[in-house]
Amino acid sequence: MIGGLGRRTIKSRLIAIQVLVSLVVAVVVSGFFFLTEMQAKRSFIRNQATSLAGIMALNVATTMVFEDPDSAEEILRSLASEKEVASAWLVDLNGDLFASYRFDPDAGWSMTPTEKRVDFRGTEVFVWSPVSDVSGQALGTVWIRFKTTELKRAILHLGLVVVGGLLIAVLLGLALSLVTQRMVTDPLGRLVHAMDTIVESESYSAPLPTSRYDEIGKLYESFHLMMIRLRDRELERAQMIEALQESEASLRHAQEIAKLGDWRFDLKTHDVEWSDQVYEIFELEDRPVTVEKFRTFVHPDDLERVDQLMQQAEDERKTITLEYRIVTSSGEEKYILDTGSEVVNDQGRVVALVGTIQDITLSKQAELNLIKMNEELEQRVLDRTRELKYAKEKAESADRLKSAFLASMSHELRTPLNSIIGFTGILLQGLVGPLTPEQQKQLGMVQNSSRHLLNLINDVLDISKIEAGQMTVQIHPFSLRETLQKTVESLQRTAQTKGLELELSLTDDIDALVSDQRRVEQVLLNLINNAIKFTEEGSVEVNASTQDFKVVIEVRDTGIGIASKDMAQLFKPFQQIESGLSRKYEGTGLGLSICQKLLRLLGGKIYVQSKLGEGSCFSFTLPLKGVDQHENSNSSH
Repeated sequence: MIGGLGRRTIKSRLIAIQVLVSLVVAVVVSGFFFLTEMQAKRSFIRNQATSLAGIMALNVATTMVFEDPDSAEEILRSLASEKEVASAWLVDLNGDLFASYRFDPDAGWSMTPTEKRVDFRGTEVFVWSPVSDVSGQALGTVWIRFKTTELKRAILHLGLVVVGGLLIAVLLGLALSLVTQRMVTDPLGRLVHAMDTIVESESYSAPLPTSRYDEIGKLYESFHLMMIRLRDRELERAQMIEALQESEASLRHAQEIAKLGDWRFDLKTHDVEWSDQVYEIFELEDRPVTVEKFRTFVHPDDLERVDQLMQQAEDERKTITLEYRIVTSSGEEKYILDTGSEVVNDQGRVVALVGTIQDITLSKQAELNLIKMNEELEQRVLDRTRELKYAKEKAESADRLKSAFLASMSHELRTPLNSIIGFTGILLQGLVGPLTPEQQKQLGMVQNSSRHLLNLINDVLDISKIEAGQMTVQIHPFSLRETLQKTVESLQRTAQTKGLELELSLTDDIDALVSDQRRVEQVLLNLINNAIKFTEEGSVEVNASTQDFKVVIEVRDTGIGIASKDMAQLFKPFQQIESGLSRKYEGTGLGLSICQKLLRLLGGKIYVQSKLGEGSCFSFTLPLKGVDQHENSNSSH
């Protein structure tokens, strides 16, 4: 039936389905009604029969007590007024017939149930009820057989009702199908006709006539919009095809300019496909090409490598990129860049290799020329480097000779200067006789100038030894606290002469230091003297503390400060911020340079913070446990 519906039109299928649904609903409803009515009728008959049997059991109980069968039969004959009663009989406890009304020996009366019972047997109903005396002792059983004429009439009546309901359901189904046909199938038929017209005319813009606003109307509109979109997509497809053709033409033109072609290699058949550009690169006219033919163009020196890569690509199914040379039929040698990758089918298997071939002869020649130029340039750089190295070694040798000469000359100058200072001191003390004020003044000037010259010679000697690698330090433990106190105390008079306060601040952990005491004192004297020299008013503070196994010493002043642009010249030898004949402050410009180099020898560092017009802070660090002397001598050198 379902297959038959599937081959029919929507119109006939809707009619059949609606009639079938109406019929099924009618059958279900009618069946339910029939069963409900039948159950109610049977229940009514059962209750009526049970009640009648009970009454008769009460009425015949006395006759059975007094064993009066005649009276019992008379009571049973009173059932003649009941049209549905066919017969009745009374049996005792032994199952013997005691009395009867229209007795039927084939009715199965020998059964003697002990409780009320109703039994429907075909078209008859049997009811029996136990008979007992006043004390409740059983005496026998009364049987009544009813006819089911009324039940038959009820069944016939219900059957007629059910048949009428089914006919009405069929008529309603047909009426509903006609309404549905008018509302649904006819508009759908018109829509199908319009679609056939559109297909035949191939006009996607043909309108679909409708004035409905329900789902059918929306379906019309949807089909109309679909046609418009199909038209637009057809136009887009045509434009895409045109654009693709233009793109392919541009690609071919670009490949011609770039000397680039494409290829395909079938891994199953080993067939080779080349584009026109590849044939032009190889200057080959015979088509199609084979692997063997391709190998004849490869340069003999590159053939083995190309074969290995091709075999590797075929075995491992992986992307390849190789560069090799070919020799064309005209004898021209070209450089080729060959790149390929795998083609995978729907099952995930690699079925072919595709790629590109590009003529890179011009770029390769430029690359080779560039490599040659780089090699020549590298050789020139090596030659120049050797020359510079030789010149550097000569300059370093001359510098060492200069430093050695200065060290030697400084020593020769320092000896007579010490004698002059010493004898001047004797004269100023009056040990050889009294001096006039003018003589004392002149001798004082000689002594000060000698000491200044001696300091200059000492600085030159120190810087020369450091640069010549001859400076050595004596590392041993000493009391840093005492050294700081002694140094600051020795410069108190100089600070007081300028009206400055010289203060020393030490933390409690400042005690022993393993280093060169003399060089530490030299650095301290240089930094504190500089602070006093460049400070006109205010104070100079010396602070010392320990941090991370190092001692940190600061010399802070409120002097003239240093500009940012002059910071880079501070630690250069013979460099001073002031220069020229009119400079205000004396000095050789060696102090800070010597301090920096000495601190490097001792494993320390020096730092500076300053702001022009506000003062400066020079600080340096030294390791508390000292540093290897040999190591630092080499590093400073």
